[in-house]
Amino acid sequence: MLLSIISLIAIALGTGFLGKATIVSKKDAIELGVSRIAGDTDEENLKLPAVQFFLKQSHLARIGLAIVVLGILLQVVLLVFPAIELTLDTFLQIV
Repeated sequence: MLLSIISLIAIALGTGFLGKATIVSKKDAIELGVSRIAGDTDEENLKLPAVQFFLKQSHLARIGLAIVVLGILLQVVLLVFPAIELTLDTFLQIV
């Protein structure tokens, strides 16, 4: 059981590093996506297609990272409390 928990923590950490490499701030998206001849303000630069691409990629990476972390946390809960069993009937009653 301890090995399973350690492996899940390793997966979470690895996913975090992958997320950090993919998730960018608006300022970083502007620096990466704007050619040196661009708008004068950040508001103008945020409208450029390359900047929009980086921001969309970052948004989707955040959603994916959240889903993976949620799945890992659920696995940890089930490992720590093996008596918890969610049947389809129980799930439908919750929902």
